[in-house]
Amino acid sequence: MNQDQVVSLLDSLGVSHNISWTPKWASFSCPFAPWLHPHKQDRHPSFGIRYSVAEPYFNCYTCQCAGNLRRFVELCAKFLGTSPTVCVDGLIATKLEDLFPVTEIDEEVEMIYPEEYLDYFLPVTHAEHALKYVKSRRITEDLIDLFEIKYDPEKDLVVIPVRYLDGSLRGAVGRAPSKERRFHNYWEFLSGANIGGVHLLQPDITQLIIVEGFFDVLRIYPWVAEIPGAGVVCTFKAKMSAGQAAIISNYDAVKYCGYDNDAAGETGYQSMISYFGTLDGYSLRRMCHPAKDFGESTKREFLRLFKAAREEWALV
Repeated sequence: MNQDQVVSLLDSLGVSHNISWTPKWASFSCPFAPWLHPHKQDRHPSFGIRYSVAEPYFNCYTCQCAGNLRRFVELCAKFLGTSPTVCVDGLIATKLEDLFPVTEIDEEVEMIYPEEYLDYFLPVTHAEHALKYVKSRRITEDLIDLFEIKYDPEKDLVVIPVRYLDGSLRGAVGRAPSKERRFHNYWEFLSGANIGGVHLLQPDITQLIIVEGFFDVLRIYPWVAEIPGAGVVCTFKAKMSAGQAAIISNYDAVKYCGYDNDAAGETGYQSMISYFGTLDGYSLRRMCHPAKDFGESTKREFLRLFKAAREEWALV
């Protein structure tokens, strides 16, 4: 796609623009700001179309709206009331399929994002207060590199990319680098369709520990690595979805539930039992600290919990 085609597309969709060009990006104010931005306007243009690739896509730094051009046209129809008739390079189409084949996006399948999306963030090492927070959680530099931990300067969040089994980028999760419990899911990321850290699992693992959050994974990852055949992943909340259970069922391993010892953790544990009881028939074991959140356990406490869970079955 060239620059003239970008302008033609925007004009045909009725999108106001004052484009700032680079060899790769066309940047302008987000057309969806009145509906999706906190202040109802894009004060500092944060919307861009990556037009220099075979399959162009768009992204907004502020509202995190993203997708391919078919998705862009659909959103223009939704928010701007634009007719689906669009014109690109002299080609007039009354059906989206004429310009953007349906095979480019399936609404029932979660988006796979280009690696360039991670360029929107800084390395966490470039933000002193964010790095200090990460290290206060006892996360080493090796783990920072392994999990590709980033920093979002606009939202002031520590960001961790989320990848699928094959390593493809499916989204990202952010957390405030402070005691403030502020979280954010980036782009059109669906937490219930993903498992955090699953791309790092070895295919022949025999023991899989399932915890609630990504920082719980980071906390115990070095200890789990010392256990032969073990791995650890997270479900992003204390409840497992059917999609997450289906992903985990790919691994012929004994599962350990590491949810917190509270009402939410108990509910999540019961749902996990029901899923694995119907999916693979494996017994599920529970690791639960009686006095603190699981992610706050010391190494000694973690190993004690793991040993106890390994020796006592919670039958499904």
